[in-house]
Amino acid sequence: IWPDVEAFAAPNLGAAEKWVPYHTVLGVHELFLVQHVHSQKAWNEKDRFKAMFIFRAHCKRDLFNKAQLPIMLDKAFWK
Repeated sequence: IWPDVEAFAAPNLGAAEKWVPYHTVLGVHELFLVQHVHSQKAWNEKDRFKAMFIFRAHCKRDLFNKAQLPIMLDKAFWK
């Protein structure tokens, strides 16, 4: 199967491109994390990881958005 994968990926690789598999978002929880955590410019990489970990503990979007995210948007939370 590896030759098929290489044949699929090769045309998408340019000089500065990094090939990313098309299946990075498989479900609603991954989509939520991409839209609401990965895109947070106020957080550094470590804070985004912690926020993903917190969300993954329960995977409840409403709970995260209404109760946890407002607290996490305060810089004092991360200290």
